[in-house]
This record gives sequence, C-alpha cells and structure tokens, in this order.
Amino acid sequence: MTTHEALVATHASDVDNAREALRHTLDQLGERWIPGDALIEALLREALALGNRYDGSPRIAERLRLIAAMLDDANTRHLHS
Repeated sequence: MTTHEALVATHASDVDNAREALRHTLDQLGERWIPGDALIEALLREALALGNRYDGSPRIAERLRLIAAMLDDANTRHLHS
C-alpha cells in the first residue's frame, strides 16, 4: 500500500467513525423531538465553527457547495420520478 492509499484509507475510516457518532447523537436528539431542519441548521453552524477553528473555511465551503449540489440533484430526480 502506498502512502497516498494509506492516507485515503485512514481518512475513509475517520469519516465512517464520525458519521457513526453523529448518527448516534442525531438519533438521541430525534428522540427529544428536535425537528430535522433545526438539526441540519445546527450541523451547518458547527461545520462553520469547526472550519474557523482549524482554518479550513475554504475546504468547508467547497464541501458545503458539494452537499448543496447533491441535494439539488436529489430533489430534481425526486420531482421527475
């Protein structure tokens, strides 16, 4: 395995672990009847705060644009189904 492949694998594992932790937390918050749109807004605000803490704002912005495009694409497919 090359260094690049190892870094990619490690990042993928980190993302999986973070998603699992977030899913668990979101499930708990859902049990407290916090609406989905409030959870999404809170996640976005925390993503911005995280970006500011680690000077990753351009990367965070790029990823948020990607998420927005994916949501637009999913909505477009849903409307034409």
